[in-house]
Amino acid sequence: YTGKMYSYLKGDLVDIIIDCLSPIRKEYEKIIKDKEYLNSILSIGKQKATSKARKTLAKVYKKIGLVQEK
Repeated sequence: YTGKMYSYLKGDLVDIIIDCLSPIRKEYEKIIKDKEYLNSILSIGKQKATSKARKTLAKVYKKIGLVQEK
């Protein structure tokens, strides 16, 4: 790029970035259209978060005396 304007570099860089990100964009579009898959992922995440939250809340309640120890 010696002796050329900065715009040449920017143009080539944009092309490289588009080529590099194209597979990611295609995969994103495929996943975002698959509502059943997304809902299953959300359901799994909800189950994991609920389990962890219950355990954490049980510990907190125990520590502050809201639950009697057995």
